[in-house]
Amino acid sequence: MKDENKTKSELIKELKTLRKKAEKSALNDLTKHQQNEEKYPSFTKDILDASAVGIFILDADFKVVWINHSIEKYFGLQREKVIGKDKRQLIKKNIQHIFEDPDEFIRKVFATYDNNTYIENFECHVLPEGKRKERWLEYWSQPIKSGLYAGGRIEHYYDITEHKQAENTLCRRVKELATLLKISHALNTTLEMETVLQTTTDSAADLMGIESAAIYLFEGEELYLGATTPPLDPQMPETFRRVRLVEHPHIKKSVSSGLPVILADTATADLTPAERAISIARGLRTIFYVPILIGKRVMGILILGTIGKPRVISEAEIDLCQTMANLVAFSIQNASLHKNLLQHSKELKNEIGIRKQAEEKIKHLNLVLRAIRNVNQLIVREKDREKLIKGACENFTKTRGYYNTWIALLDEKGKLKTCAEAGIGKEFLPIVKILKKGELIVCGQKALKQQEVVTIKDPASTCLECPLIKQHSGRRAMTIRLECSGKVYGLMSVSIPAHITVDQEEQSLFKEVANDIAFGLHNIELDEERKQAEENLKNAKNELQIILDSVPAIIFYKDTEGRIVRANKTLANSLKIPVKDIIGKTTEELFPKEQAKKMRKDDREVIISGKPKRDIIQPYDTPEGIRWLITDKMPYKDKEGKVTGVISLSKDITVQRKAEQKLKITYQRLKKTMDAAIDTMSKIIEAKDPYTSNHQHRVCQLAVSLARELGIAEDKVEGIRIASLIHDIGKIGLPTEILSKPGKLSDIEFSLIKDHSQIGYDILKSIDFSYPIAKIVLQHHERLNGSGYPNNLKGDKIFPEAKIIGIADVVEAMSSFRPYRPALGIDAALEEISQNKGILYDPEVVDACLKLIKEKGFKFES
Repeated sequence: MKDENKTKSELIKELKTLRKKAEKSALNDLTKHQQNEEKYPSFTKDILDASAVGIFILDADFKVVWINHSIEKYFGLQREKVIGKDKRQLIKKNIQHIFEDPDEFIRKVFATYDNNTYIENFECHVLPEGKRKERWLEYWSQPIKSGLYAGGRIEHYYDITEHKQAENTLCRRVKELATLLKISHALNTTLEMETVLQTTTDSAADLMGIESAAIYLFEGEELYLGATTPPLDPQMPETFRRVRLVEHPHIKKSVSSGLPVILADTATADLTPAERAISIARGLRTIFYVPILIGKRVMGILILGTIGKPRVISEAEIDLCQTMANLVAFSIQNASLHKNLLQHSKELKNEIGIRKQAEEKIKHLNLVLRAIRNVNQLIVREKDREKLIKGACENFTKTRGYYNTWIALLDEKGKLKTCAEAGIGKEFLPIVKILKKGELIVCGQKALKQQEVVTIKDPASTCLECPLIKQHSGRRAMTIRLECSGKVYGLMSVSIPAHITVDQEEQSLFKEVANDIAFGLHNIELDEERKQAEENLKNAKNELQIILDSVPAIIFYKDTEGRIVRANKTLANSLKIPVKDIIGKTTEELFPKEQAKKMRKDDREVIISGKPKRDIIQPYDTPEGIRWLITDKMPYKDKEGKVTGVISLSKDITVQRKAEQKLKITYQRLKKTMDAAIDTMSKIIEAKDPYTSNHQHRVCQLAVSLARELGIAEDKVEGIRIASLIHDIGKIGLPTEILSKPGKLSDIEFSLIKDHSQIGYDILKSIDFSYPIAKIVLQHHERLNGSGYPNNLKGDKIFPEAKIIGIADVVEAMSSFRPYRPALGIDAALEEISQNKGILYDPEVVDACLKLIKEKGFKFES
């Protein structure tokens, strides 16, 4: 291009000169045209048509009077279709889509038309379409003040495309040079790989005016992503960050040849799945691959891409990108060397530091081990806990294993019992005050809640409220609870140099010595407990003998051989022998032969079974005569549960025995009296109704048998016996003619019959039978479903004894003769209770009755 070597200022000056000449020429041409239009119409139009300046002539109504050939060429219009048309409508319908920024053009032009003002130097960018070429035009518009078209306008469009291209070329080259200088400066002033790569992609995208740039560097057989512009979405898969040449043939072609490769349009190109995935994810259309070379060695690749639409990459742009890639190559190499140098330097420093730390660590651990050895020797010989913890603290500090140490022993409530320190001095007093209140500092609180060591790397910043913060300045702290056999005795805390790493080995040694100290405290506690137990045992033996001697019962303990090991004064007094003479003697040596034999037999049963034998009642010959004793014998077992002897406890019940004999005689007399009274009641009923008396005796036979079949206790069986013998005593209050009526009873008569239960209850309720006889008599006609009488009771509301007598009453009544009917027989009676089992009659009593009669052959006695 002929103008491409001129400066921007020169181009602008030349453009202004051309504009003025063109404006003057156009005005002169228009004047001449107006003057000579009639004389030389064809000649004038030919001259204007040949002008390189596009011309619009509008009348006062903004209608097109004439356009020249340049307007047709610039805008793709046809003169015959435009002349006579309103320019404003043409702009809206035809011209609007021609410009890059039509809205601004319309706003500018219409404002000028409305205000009848001038437009100068308004640049318009005409877009290419069909035969219309892309060009830059400068639009001028001014009103016509006189002549044939006064009130109209003349508009000029100057083609400034070449000047615009020259200007753009100059700007682009200035920008390229500035970008290259920026890249060069940036790359020369940094050795950080990330900065070098990111500067490159940012600058390349800006320089080429494209949307996407990326650098991939070789790492073995793969390329890894060094930098991208814009940044890669974190959600992008790992396959976008590391690529293999076999999956990216266009990258492979560029790095193999050492030449740039252009992929014109990804929409139509033949791509591998991996290439297609990246192009779709990033929205790339044109992709430009530029190898990053040093000599013939390929270090990586610079990838540039357009988004949305394809783009033609010029030769100048290819050369520019390759130049930039070559600049980057040396910077990448320098950054890589710098990175390796830093890494090597860092590794060397680390190795020296580690070696030094290891030496100090070994020295420190040796000191700690020496302290542990001394403390273990102290634990073996020291039996005083205060001396033990004080000696331990001093050993840790004197050996220089730890800077300072403190140990606090706590009671069950967490309050201080005693403490010791070394290397702290008066600074420890605030800690003591805190511990006496039952409170703890932070490390102590944590240590009591866990078995592991509590490590504080920087107490000065972590434990700001700790009274020992000055003591721990520039040091680390370790704290642990002292625990043995599940019991926590207290806390131990030490400080060590800050450069010593509190690793697993350090913590294990600290935990080991803490366990040793806790073990020593545990042994001291056990020794104290043993001494106390011995003293308590001695006192207990004396107290036990006092207690035994104060008991009025005979107590003695024999071993498995039958020899008495311990005895109380009650036994000695009964045998008229001192206690000391009883100890060591056998049963045979102290008691008559038959008594001794029986005692020995009972002892053997207890020893063999390992179970107590209680309430052994037997007489004993004593110097004062025969005495009755009730004895309990219990096995005495050791910790393993083995029987090692027998404890015998005997109580003299001679007085009670005699009283029981008298009571038994009295009871027999009372029972005879009661039976006589009951018999009298029965005879009274018999006098009134002989049938009822015989019926009651038979019901009694069955009811008592049922009760025993059901396993009811004998005392309750006695109550059932009495109640059944007089269960119909209430019939005394009924008229004789009703009781012995041979025919069917009327409703009124049956209603009177049902009153006999209540009458019987009223007769018996004031008599103390020691059993609920009156209640049983009242309820013997009640039924499970509430259909009975007199109170319609249901289920558990009915006494069990009444249920038994009720069933016995039904069975006897149905199987026996009645004044109003012959006997129905035992089978009919059993059928009745079977069918109404669980409805009227208790199922358990029914089953017992059926078994008693059918299986065991029960029969009523006359």
